[in-house]
Amino acid sequence: MFFPHEEGYVDILQTSEGRWYNYVYNYIDHLGNIRVSYAYDQKRNTLKIIEENHYYPYGLKHKNYNSANRVFVRDESTVRIDPTLNPPIKFKYKYNGMEWQDELGLNWYDYHARNYDPAIGRWMNIDPLAETSRRWSPFTYCYNNPVRYVDPDGMQAIDNDDIIKVNNEGYIQSVEPAAGPHVVVNEAGEQLPLNDPASNLDQEQLSNMISAFNYTRGTQDVRLFTPFSNKEMASKFNEVGIGSIKETAQNLASISDLTGPAPLMFYTALQGHGAFDFADDMSLVSNNGGNAGQGTGAFPADGTGGFIKFENSNTLYNVYDAGNFMTGKALNLLGVPTSLILTGGDINSRMTRNGPDTAADQNALYNGANYSGVKWRR
Repeated sequence: MFFPHEEGYVDILQTSEGRWYNYVYNYIDHLGNIRVSYAYDQKRNTLKIIEENHYYPYGLKHKNYNSANRVFVRDESTVRIDPTLNPPIKFKYKYNGMEWQDELGLNWYDYHARNYDPAIGRWMNIDPLAETSRRWSPFTYCYNNPVRYVDPDGMQAIDNDDIIKVNNEGYIQSVEPAAGPHVVVNEAGEQLPLNDPASNLDQEQLSNMISAFNYTRGTQDVRLFTPFSNKEMASKFNEVGIGSIKETAQNLASISDLTGPAPLMFYTALQGHGAFDFADDMSLVSNNGGNAGQGTGAFPADGTGGFIKFENSNTLYNVYDAGNFMTGKALNLLGVPTSLILTGGDINSRMTRNGPDTAADQNALYNGANYSGVKWRR
């Protein structure tokens, strides 16, 4: 019998003479694996290792060495710790601190939401949050990188999180371990926030970039974001014919006193799905900047794995949010009020059966509409 305590568990030795409570302490590594369990041998006045565990990356235990186990044995008025060949399995919490399920010969780990088989490195149940990790099989364990990631409850893998330092061109310079979500900083130490900090996809992509950086260190630069200058933005607007679009918008605005804002609002919504749909353009910017097909698996071939940083802003946008930012600025140049830009964006999203705009979509539109780096010139 046993019961847990904050730093391990209490092994209860039951004999005909009564019960003895023996405190066992666990040494846990950075992934939550219980590597060593040790206790105090009262008879010999020394510490003894009760059990030692070493694991392959996906959780199978090393065998044929460090396999000695010890048990508590009653010795007159005290308790000693002796080796044993057949230790009773009392405390079954092992790899990642999860409970080992050996009944019926299953040899799985219970991760609460799912069961994990370390022999094949795969879950035995489908991912309950599969829609948040669409790039991965719903049976994949820890994004196929269990040295870096852990899954605390069988729902979704998390990283050991880092501070990512980048230069002005967006290339990763260093990665420092830290608690909490990934943070990106420039060489001056200023944080470059994500437009959608709550996005699992954005955090996952940062994790992929860190893995690529660690994997290719010294042989290949890894670009986290691609800078997009004000000149490039103005050229893109001219390329889509913003001048003629502005004339139409002004005509609709001039009759709004008679018709209300509806015609202008729907026109802006149509532009967001037409000439002012810049998501593909931002993917191309990311692709041409080097965030595609780098051979490490970190970047989708279409360039959607990179981030965009606009010249007068420190915020990082994934290519879809960057497209919304561009849409917001383009509509602002037409003279469309910010409130109508946000409403039009939501209408456009609903019209294309994508549901209502997310908070990140609306934030990107708002920031784009209020961006001061590009102004209208006659």
